[in-house]
Amino acid sequence: MKNPKGAVLLTTAVLFVIAPIAAGQGTLQVAGKDYKLEHPVAYETKYFDNKAIVVLLCAKPIPVDKLKKALKAGSDDDFTLFEPQVKLTFDPSGKLMSVFLWANNNSINFSGAVEGAKVDANFANDKAHDKVALANEKCHFDVAFDTPIMK
Repeated sequence: MKNPKGAVLLTTAVLFVIAPIAAGQGTLQVAGKDYKLEHPVAYETKYFDNKAIVVLLCAKPIPVDKLKKALKAGSDDDFTLFEPQVKLTFDPSGKLMSVFLWANNNSINFSGAVEGAKVDANFANDKAHDKVALANEKCHFDVAFDTPIMK
């Protein structure tokens, strides 16, 4: 082969097109500090007694095995993660029901009608595709994701 580097680049490009990749990106600002959120996971759980879909974006990789273990018990109540994060809880139709933020020992919760949130949610074909943004006096975040939903 005359150009082995070209073959490697072509193979890598094909893998990126074929392989489903969980993608997420965004920023979180809490207490005047900025955090990059690049690690998403979406999963089904219960919100009180109702079916819900959670999208969690984190600054560091999410321990999915630990999350799966908690979900086997019925919900994510026992899953805690002390890393900068945005946790968005939606009903199956895509309505945002709650937001939980954590960064640098600051936790912020919003539930019910989340005032000022800009949401473009889509949960089709077992995939979470969304953009959510919120800015107020306590925090600011702007996230986008396209990731499979764990069942």
